[in-house]
Amino acid sequence: MPVYHISPQRHICYNEKNTKRSWATLWKFFYIFSAALYLSAGYAVYRRLFIRRRSNKPYDCHGNDPVRAQAHEQGLLWLKAHPGEDVCLSCGGTTLRGHFFSQDSPTTVLLAHGYNSIWKSRLSDAPFYYARGYNLLLIDQRAHGESGGHRIGMGALEKDDLLEWMRWIRERSGKDCRILLDGVSMGGATVLLAAGAHPPENLRAVVSDCAYTNAYAQCAYLAGQEYSHSWAKGLLLPLVNLYCRLLAGYSLTDASPLDAVARAEVPIFFLHGQEDHFVPTAMAEELFHACASGKKELLLVPGARHAAARSHAPALCRDALSRFLDSLGL
Repeated sequence: MPVYHISPQRHICYNEKNTKRSWATLWKFFYIFSAALYLSAGYAVYRRLFIRRRSNKPYDCHGNDPVRAQAHEQGLLWLKAHPGEDVCLSCGGTTLRGHFFSQDSPTTVLLAHGYNSIWKSRLSDAPFYYARGYNLLLIDQRAHGESGGHRIGMGALEKDDLLEWMRWIRERSGKDCRILLDGVSMGGATVLLAAGAHPPENLRAVVSDCAYTNAYAQCAYLAGQEYSHSWAKGLLLPLVNLYCRLLAGYSLTDASPLDAVARAEVPIFFLHGQEDHFVPTAMAEELFHACASGKKELLLVPGARHAAARSHAPALCRDALSRFLDSLGL
């Protein structure tokens, strides 16, 4: 029977090849696993931030802020005395719902809420406008509350909804009606985007409360606040933005009120709390300086946190806003 001998040199070469192949396989597995983990993490963040949340829990309209809670309770009392009517329209196949409070006035104020909120969060501001004799339209933005839709656009999608709502107001109140937009946080960004998107001539003024300059910049800011390392901004955020492009049809950079105000021609009243650490106060100053409107004002409220300027200093904000509207003849 023949006997085969493997020289030590050939045996060593065989082991080296096997070792190299094993390491190559391990590295391939590591790269595939890392890529899958990266893509999954980006998709999870995208779904968490920009896909409608379904919950049986009631919406918290005041963020456990006692000052805002008190203002909201007063708004609920106002609502009991002024029930209004439910209204709806369709925009791009999405059913949008709102609540209309008519006084047969030529002026209608549309109140837009912020991210992950509902129309009732704006009830605290309704009595001020109603006392001035205006009609009120409080809406649920797409993918929020009673409105349809699954994707949140941070203003990039919602600005078209506001343009459709303004057309609805024209049909309801007549072609000579006057429209005022008032938005808070994401709603504040949305009304600015609508103002820069060739709105109807009926739009006479915009009130923007604690809006961000750009949705991408806002997400980057919050990522920097939450994480001590820059990986979330440098690696994860671009991927999340890619998912927005591929799955929702918009980029976070499209939601840029900073670009919109440079095109806006209507008067704009900017409002922001000086203790706002969610949307930094510096963004309000950037928006104000970039605004091309011939009539603009900026009110920074000392001590006020995010979306709390009007409830924190009601007299200051009410007087400043009244003077602004009076100067426009509204």
